[in-house]
Amino acid sequence: MQYQFENNLSIPVFKVRYFAFNCLEMKLPGGKTLVIDPCLEKEGRYSCGYDEQDLEGCDYVFVNHTHGDHVKTLGKVYDRFQPLVMAHAAVAFELAKL
Repeated sequence: MQYQFENNLSIPVFKVRYFAFNCLEMKLPGGKTLVIDPCLEKEGRYSCGYDEQDLEGCDYVFVNHTHGDHVKTLGKVYDRFQPLVMAHAAVAFELAKL
């Protein structure tokens, strides 16, 4: 069997920005933005020099678990963008407290 390659294929790309700790901002091909583990704090215990104002957008948040270095500014990110928050069922109760 011989394989042929298409010359007109395009692969959508996405942009990733790493902030600190475990926080990533991902621009998805359709224009939506996913933020993973929002821990952005200019001052304090988890100071990284960024805050929620540094995000370009946030349509979705994925939370790995509820340690401070993963969710410190989830409330502020939610207040600014009202994203859909996604997490494993095991951490849903803890997230609801936030």
